[in-house]
Amino acid sequence: MKYDHTAFIVKSIKKSVDWYSKNFNTKIIHYSEDWAFLDVEGTKLALSTGKHPYHLAFEVTEKELATHRGKKVLHHRDGTKSVYYEDLDGNAIELIVYPKG
Repeated sequence: MKYDHTAFIVKSIKKSVDWYSKNFNTKIIHYSEDWAFLDVEGTKLALSTGKHPYHLAFEVTEKELATHRGKKVLHHRDGTKSVYYEDLDGNAIELIVYPKG
């Protein structure tokens, strides 16, 4: 398991992407009206209009994801799969698997 990204909820994807690009020299990995994924000098930042909670994400393998039985596996439009947890204080943690290839 390794750190993958942090996700923020924003009011406007376009305005936020523009702001992060201007201030932090980001590269756009994915962009749509309700979700963007940015590379900020090698660290990934997800921006959402609220479909996903604020969270930290850790990349895991398919085998590691399979050990989290009882958790609903979400299938995302970019081909990733994930499960979400909440820690003792309600902070969201995502375990994510990227498609091969």
